[in-house]
Amino acid sequence: AFMDGLSRYYFLIHLAIFVVGFTSNLVLLIAAFRRTPKLLKNYSILIKLGALNDLICISCDFFTMQRVLIVPGNILYLSEGPCAQFSIRTCHLVYSMQLTTLMYSHYVMLASFAFRLWVLHRRPPSTISLLAMMIVIFINPAFTGVCAL
Repeated sequence: AFMDGLSRYYFLIHLAIFVVGFTSNLVLLIAAFRRTPKLLKNYSILIKLGALNDLICISCDFFTMQRVLIVPGNILYLSEGPCAQFSIRTCHLVYSMQLTTLMYSHYVMLASFAFRLWVLHRRPPSTISLLAMMIVIFINPAFTGVCAL
């Protein structure tokens, strides 16, 4: 009974999460590009990549609006978002992209922590080496996302 009532508001819940997530990440991205002090220039790369990644993730979530149903022996993924107007394949592709961004988000948080730990004991890494590290870190989520397709 509770879940039936909740499913009536499913779209509104997703819409509220999308608006809050998209707006806050967009504001963070704009602030990181316009107001980052020179001392934090390298660290702002991690903030920008994290915010951009989260923008993509929240957009994918709103586009698919995945519901997971667990039935004995099976897990069913139902897409109730705008992607359902296109095709099942489109929903699957966007959901795979969302899973990739979720995985990369964890790596960005780990890199952010490692960066802060690094600068406590050493000089900050150069912009080029930091960008190279973030690209290398993206290889595993990208590979996983391609395998999910």
